[in-house]
Amino acid sequence: MATTPKLLTYEEWLKLPEAEGIEEVVNGEIRKMPPNKILHVDTVENLADLLKASVDRNKIQVRVSTFGLVTGRDPLTTRVPDVAVFVRSQVVEQDAYIHSAPELIVEVLSPANARGAN
Repeated sequence: MATTPKLLTYEEWLKLPEAEGIEEVVNGEIRKMPPNKILHVDTVENLADLLKASVDRNKIQVRVSTFGLVTGRDPLTTRVPDVAVFVRSQVVEQDAYIHSAPELIVEVLSPANARGAN
């Protein structure tokens, strides 16, 4: 007989210790990812620099650091986008995480998203 795994709730997730590396929750299931390679990081930083230079930084915030973006609470879904652009006045922060939708979100994909690939 197959069993259904228990899905992680938002409240349970908040109680977990901080994770090493990059971790997202998709539909209540934790997904761990390897650290980004240097070409990936360079691409993200270059794009962020271009975006930051083209917006009013008093009104717009370009996020590039690893941060938690809660996109759903039931089932719990959190993402760690490569680049996210927010209107500062519309950002909803709760429990030290962002709970509002970005104006723009960018995910940089490598030709082969595997730890050993170039």
